[in-house]
Amino acid sequence: MNNIEDIIRDELIQNMNILGEEYELIDKEKYLPNHLGTRGFVDILAKDSLGRHVIIELKKSNSSAREALHEVLKYIEGIKENKSLKNDEIRVMIVSTEWSELLVPYSSFIKHTNIPVSGILLRVDDNYKPLSISIVEPLRLNNERLFSDQHGCRLYKCKDNLNKGIDSHLLCFKEKNIDDYILLILEAPEGLHEKTVASVIEGVNAITEKFGGPPSISIEKIKDGMFDYKYMIYSAIQVLSKEEYWEIIKKDSELFEDTKDFPEIMGEEELMGTLHEYAVDNSKPYYDTLEISYPAKLSSSILDSQGWKIVSVIRSGRFKENTVLTDETIIEELKGSGGTNKQYYNKTIDSNNSASFDQMKKDISICLIDNPIWRKGIISAIDEIKEASTKTRFVGQLYVYNPSNTILSLFRVVSAPTEEDALLCIPNYFLNIKLNNVTRIYFGCLIKNNKHKTLKRIISDYYNNDVFQLIFPLTWGGYESRDYQIAPDYGLVC
Repeated sequence: MNNIEDIIRDELIQNMNILGEEYELIDKEKYLPNHLGTRGFVDILAKDSLGRHVIIELKKSNSSAREALHEVLKYIEGIKENKSLKNDEIRVMIVSTEWSELLVPYSSFIKHTNIPVSGILLRVDDNYKPLSISIVEPLRLNNERLFSDQHGCRLYKCKDNLNKGIDSHLLCFKEKNIDDYILLILEAPEGLHEKTVASVIEGVNAITEKFGGPPSISIEKIKDGMFDYKYMIYSAIQVLSKEEYWEIIKKDSELFEDTKDFPEIMGEEELMGTLHEYAVDNSKPYYDTLEISYPAKLSSSILDSQGWKIVSVIRSGRFKENTVLTDETIIEELKGSGGTNKQYYNKTIDSNNSASFDQMKKDISICLIDNPIWRKGIISAIDEIKEASTKTRFVGQLYVYNPSNTILSLFRVVSAPTEEDALLCIPNYFLNIKLNNVTRIYFGCLIKNNKHKTLKRIISDYYNNDVFQLIFPLTWGGYESRDYQIAPDYGLVC
């Protein structure tokens, strides 16, 4: 440690309460031997009020800041061996007067460790005495592939309009400095327009028959108003950080004026979705008609029910550079197979890929954020098979179908045309691997309980006697975040 950091360290030891809570000093420049060679000197070693050992690493300059995380890794392993500590008995604090060089590696570091790590910006006076601190918020890094669930869906009547739309998409993303995105180019199946018109007319006739009187709009006007769209551009981007969304929004003074107060009235998740809407969905590429889409709509409606055919995949940025990433994988992730839409997850397991186990646990934590029972069961199963992967080679599959809307699932089951179709509508998960000629299966589903309420009572208890609130989630694919609490009143539990 250089002389300036010596001074800051000694001054901080005399004023440790500036760090925000009571700490008991154990030692300064504490030597931690390690038979593996990861020995070193901890700037400050302390204990917090819960008895956890706190490693405090001090940095003064950007040049030394870059070394901080390497030092911290050594100290963590050293103190675990030296004092026989577990991960939950250790904390780390990185204290620096400069963070411009340290912020990115720090943000990445805390994503990949189970040990609590805090970043502290320390302000000092001319004599290096501590004046104040502020907590350093890690960046939301986008190094990992993560598509936004808010997709664009633009339709075109002819090939010329489609080509104009493609050029317009590329220009709009360039103007917004959005580099990492995917454009799916789709073509309508033969007879889709006629089928759609017939379905709408059938619905109008059914309503007319039930309630009597002529429809408010003629069949001919319905036909004239439903255009025959031949092509589609389906767009999705890599999730941006909050700061990146704000950078885009601030380029438009009127847009910024409309959104600047949102952080004060919105929670984090709602804010991120709204910023995406204003920053990305507010772009104006050419189209004949526009729809907002999401993974479930792409999977179940556009591709399955309507039968649109993907004719090409246009990649930009890192998606283009990643030559190992197949179009098939991209399409599956846009359909939600990565769990980001909280409803569907599908992953092939290979014991040779040890990093995939931690990735699966991370994915499942996102996919089942509102279903703690399934989440806990699957993560426990992943831990078991991860342990087995150190001893033998195997492959397997992890599949989750979590529509998180029990009443919608019941409706889909009873209205399915065949028993096979009905089975596909039942929420469940399974994880199976073939291990030493034995197939190991983990399975979860809804099970019956002895408690159920009438639909009228459920609408009263959960939806303020407003049936519209019950069906409103259908506008975003049916997901009901409270379904874990509501399902038992339908007579089913996870």
